[in-house]
Amino acid sequence: MNQSSPTNLNLCTDPWLPVQDQSGQLRLVSLIQLFEQAEELRDLVLQPQERIAVMRLLICITQRAINGPADLEELEECRDRIVPAVIPYLRQWSHAFDLVGENGAFLQFADLEPCGEAELQDLSKLNFSCAAGNNSTLFDNEGGVSRAYFLPQVAIDLLTFQNFAPGGTIGVLRWSGKQTAPKSPDSAPGGPCVAASAIHTLILADNLLDTVHLNLVPIHRSRIAVGVPVWEMMPRSADDAPAVRNATETLFGRLVPVSRSIRLVITPADSGCLLARGADYRTYNKEGNLEFYEPTCGIRLDKDDKRKLLGAVFSRSLWRNLSALLLNNASQHIHNQPAALECECLPERFSLWTGALVVDKAKVIGSMEEYYTDVTRDQMQQACVNAMEQLLRLANQGCSLLKLAISTYHISAQFGIGDGAFDNKANVFARAEELFWGQMLAVKSSYVSLAAAWAQAGSENGRVILPWLQEIQRAAREAFRQLAPRDTPRQLKAHTCAGALLPTPNKLIQWIQQT
Repeated sequence: MNQSSPTNLNLCTDPWLPVQDQSGQLRLVSLIQLFEQAEELRDLVLQPQERIAVMRLLICITQRAINGPADLEELEECRDRIVPAVIPYLRQWSHAFDLVGENGAFLQFADLEPCGEAELQDLSKLNFSCAAGNNSTLFDNEGGVSRAYFLPQVAIDLLTFQNFAPGGTIGVLRWSGKQTAPKSPDSAPGGPCVAASAIHTLILADNLLDTVHLNLVPIHRSRIAVGVPVWEMMPRSADDAPAVRNATETLFGRLVPVSRSIRLVITPADSGCLLARGADYRTYNKEGNLEFYEPTCGIRLDKDDKRKLLGAVFSRSLWRNLSALLLNNASQHIHNQPAALECECLPERFSLWTGALVVDKAKVIGSMEEYYTDVTRDQMQQACVNAMEQLLRLANQGCSLLKLAISTYHISAQFGIGDGAFDNKANVFARAEELFWGQMLAVKSSYVSLAAAWAQAGSENGRVILPWLQEIQRAAREAFRQLAPRDTPRQLKAHTCAGALLPTPNKLIQWIQQT
């Protein structure tokens, strides 16, 4: 189908992707239009999890079309080959990009049927912003209500859900004559992008062509078989071992996954989807080591030197993970940076984007994202990254001193100095951290530049980072003021005594010099 209709669209030829052009105008484009106009388009206009899923699709299409890049050297020279290679490729495979089809459609299994009298699920089940299933109802009061659908958004939801489907209980369907699981209900693992609430990192350039180019993954970096995209080798059944291995154990297969068995049903009379367990995308092996590397993610080593994905916590701003993402620890013999940060053709200045979908088991907590503009190649040098880590250590120490002061205050105010313990410590400390780091957002924009200046001046020169130290002092004092009232004589005395424990620039400089 090459012409959009009320019940179908083709992702290659029909507009569905929201973009912003260089003049700031918003519009929808097809995949072919996106690549044809890539130098004229500034950016995608999507939620964090949607951006990650769509970028992985664009990267997969591009790398399959250019058959590379094999290494960093080829990555540098392949930009001008992208559009001439991708357009014919998309035209060749456009039949695989229909959103709806009885005999198989984009990221959907053919021959998928209900077991018994299973009903269609609402299309909102695929959208993490809608109240459906385990999704939060905090910002959506229409859970359980039949909603109008918008086909371009359904396409984005389908792609995003296949990447980020949270694990948990799921129904059973019949696929090629067999049930998708021997028991009902089935517990399905999550999609490859949601493991550990992984933080995904992308380079953003001045136009979409450069953005796609700078985020390509050199083949040697993947450390697994390249494979082919799933639309070229879609599993026909659970017993189709070669196609299942291609989908779950290769670079291209994992970039655009099929973690759920889905079939969209959209007709003039009805709309909904069949949904069950799909292919299993392992992340860690039995020993707890990272087995399949996601190229948009960073890697950390845990206390047992096991490789883990660098994950997000909803109460911890993403910018606090920046030094860990930029760190290139070659001594550990692992590629621990997101692939884009190893690109030799990075411009002198560029923008960095990080995002994550945070989950707790099967429940979606929310999405997060951060933009970092005017990042320079010099700021990615080891000395600057080390300085960034030191700045975070100083802030963490300031937060620790704040909690010590609060603990001392509560003990003094309730029992007299040095006696007892105060109630509800965990909740009070959590509130203290929230207030402290909320105040530290005031200097987030200068975090990287301060670290670069400190690295250049030398770590012994504490005056360079005085604004950072003063902000730590201010953040701690403001949090302490809110959490340590002075309404009674005992509280006033406790406030005065405990307040002396709060961080000051001199205390922090002495601490960093001693550690």
